Order: sequence, then C-alpha cells, then structure tokens
Amino acid sequence: MKKRFVGALHATPVRAMSVLAMALFALSMAAAPCVNAQAKQKTRVAVFPFEVTAGVVNSDEAVFIREDFSNRLAQTGLFELVPRTEVDKLFKQEAAFQLNDLSDATKTAEYGRVLNADWIMAGRLGKVGSRLALIVTMYTYPDFVQKPGSQVYAPDIDTLVDNLPTMIATIQAGQGGATASSAATASAAAASAKPAATAAAKTYKIGDKGPAGGNIFYDKGNSNDGWRYLECAPASTEWKGIKWAESGGKVDKTTPGIGAGKENTRLIMARFMTTGEAFRAAQRCDALTYGGYDDWFLPSKLELGLMFMYLKEAGIGGFSEDWYWSSTESGDHNGVWAQKFSDGEQVGNGDAYYYKQGAKSYGHLVRAIRQF
Repeated sequence: MKKRFVGALHATPVRAMSVLAMALFALSMAAAPCVNAQAKQKTRVAVFPFEVTAGVVNSDEAVFIREDFSNRLAQTGLFELVPRTEVDKLFKQEAAFQLNDLSDATKTAEYGRVLNADWIMAGRLGKVGSRLALIVTMYTYPDFVQKPGSQVYAPDIDTLVDNLPTMIATIQAGQGGATASSAATASAAAASAKPAATAAAKTYKIGDKGPAGGNIFYDKGNSNDGWRYLECAPASTEWKGIKWAESGGKVDKTTPGIGAGKENTRLIMARFMTTGEAFRAAQRCDALTYGGYDDWFLPSKLELGLMFMYLKEAGIGGFSEDWYWSSTESGDHNGVWAQKFSDGEQVGNGDAYYYKQGAKSYGHLVRAIRQF
C-alpha cells in the first residue's frame, strides 16, 4: 500500500466554505451562554460533517469516515466529543437559519448547546490526481484561531480509512498531546521529582532542541510508561545506503504505533543475534552514542511519519529528500515500511513488486530517535 502524509487541497467548494463560515459566525453570536468557570478536564470537540468534493465517495461512506475518525479521536482519552446527533441537528437547520434573524431564541440556543466546544473540526474529502485526500481543519472556540490540523492522501478509500490513526496521532502531536488534567499531573510529578531528573522535568515544544542535542517531534502529554517526549538525532548521525536486513530476514511482531520503535528495535536486535545479521539499520541505531545518551532506536512507521510532518516539513533536522527506514515490518513480514522524505510517501511490502522500496535488502537512510 502507498500512503501519503502531507499535501494541500485548494479546491474547496463555495458551499463548504459557507457552511464553515456560517457556523463560526453563529458561534460568535452564541458565545453569551454560560460557560463553566472551572477548567475542562478534556478538550471538547465538535466534529462537523465531512464535505465531499467531486463525488469521490458517496454519502454513506462520508458518514462512516467521519464516525470512524470521531471514534478514534475519542479513544485517545484527550477529547470529549459533542454528540453527533446534536451537530447533525445544527446542519439540518442551516438553510432555515440563514433565512432568519439571529434573534430567533430557539435556533440561537441550539447553536449554543451544540457548539459549546473548545475546538471545531471540519473535514473535506476530495481528490488530487488519482489519489483521495482527507483534510481536517481545526479552529478554537470562541476566538476562532486556526490550529494545526492533519491531512492524508491515499490511493483508495480502504487505505484512507486505514490511515485514520495516523491523522489522529498527528493531531495529538500537534497539540502537544496535553489536557488540563494531564498538564497538572505532569507539573505535580515534576515538582516532586529528584533533582537529578532535570531532562524529564523540563518541558519542551515540538521542534525544540532535546537533551541529547536532537529535535523534539512528539509530546505524549504525560510520563506514563516512563517517557513523554520523542527526540530525533541530528543530521550528523545519519547513515546512508543501509540495509534493513538480508532478504527473508523476518522478525515478526513489530508494530507501527507511536512508542513502538524501542520495542521493535529490541525485537530486531534479538532476532539478528540468532541469524548473524550485522551493521543493519536497527543495529546502528542501537549502537549509537550521542549527546551523552546511548538509548537510541529505529523509529516505528508512525514515529517516522511524525518526524516527516513536524521536522522535515518545518525545515528542521537537516533531512534528505530520499527514503528512510522504519522499524515496522509490513505484509507477511518480508517487507518493511519506508518513507520518502521528499513528499511523505510511505511504501510497504504491498508495493514491493512495483516499487521495491519496502524490500529489506535495499539501502536507505537511517535516522535514530530516543524517548525520555
């Protein structure tokens, strides 16, 4: 399968623009209703119906994609979603609302109830060339500041749905992954930590220099499991033309998630101890000592995607335009997920017959990361 992490969809229908503008305007008029004086424990999000351009999917598919996206967003534990039924009721009233004065108490109250949210998310499904595109844009309420959203390109609807977890992870990383409660917990933990734990106690933003001299590209928002941040090693440590393994060097049980790279690398190291593989991508990362740290590893598929999104695309980290290895096997474990840093394209074993970039014996670039 091919997957693409970035891009821009500029052809937005007038109606899509008007719906979003209308809702934002209504929000400003409905800002008067009571707001709880206490800080919310979770970010409250209203996910609007996804607009469809050029008939790329039918209405049922658009509803399914929106619901799947919303469910995955809620499953992070960081967000409280406005009930879909309330949001849909708002949009059913849109035409009548445009014809009536905002002094209509019933409609104004409806908007106030539905959009009593910290964020508004609006998605657009379209097509660029031969690829489907889903772009999610976010605005804060009530000040309407645009927040970092997410986008994904895919060759078909199945692949697009498969890549929704990547979108959610990107949104989470872009917001720092923190809520009011998790930030308070982190602050309390830092206050009671031992003085020696200065690197863990300090807070970082995406793009900041990390304790090892690399760049921060992910903030989990808490120190559960013993780590909060992911740091990418600097360009001076990068290797070129490195094989992942000889063909047929299966490892099994590697996973794509954020936080999985360290365990993936451990599994690879253990496997290669028995097969005699040497000087491969994961082994080089494991052997790296830099900035006073020796806990480096090969990033997972999603970790590699976040490096591209938040470092390469921001001009941070000195990345090449070529292919980089992840630590995540694909397909039947004969291939590996790799990502091209010129455009964000990811290729795994499913494409090996045509593109070969997921074949383990290919020589790709390798950049290590660490968690702390």
